Amino acid sequence: MFLFVGDSLNFIRKKSIIALIIRGITLTKEERKLLEKLDTLAEKIDILAIITALGIQKEKFFKNKTQKEQIEFLASMGLNRNLIALIVGTTPLTVSVTLSKMKKKQKGRETKSNE
Repeated sequence: MFLFVGDSLNFIRKKSIIALIIRGITLTKEERKLLEKLDTLAEKIDILAIITALGIQKEKFFKNKTQKEQIEFLASMGLNRNLIALIVGTTPLTVSVTLSKMKKKQKGRETKSNE
């Protein structure tokens, strides 16, 4: 569910850029740089909104959740490893290792289901 929220926000941004291309609108280098800066700013605002919401509802989101489940949830929200580590109270390395193990486990399941 939460992956969809982040994915849909990225899709909307990409869709607006694609709409400009389809309409034949060309941008100067300065306009492209400004658009990139605006995209970066929009991403940071999205992250700030997520962190604010989590701060307000942290107990609700993380009640009876393991560290692994907390990391998985925050990663699905699109947060980077440093922010996840700060929120969960661990190191970025621990977050990286946890996410890596989760990806390997998921790939193993996909391989078995394809056989």
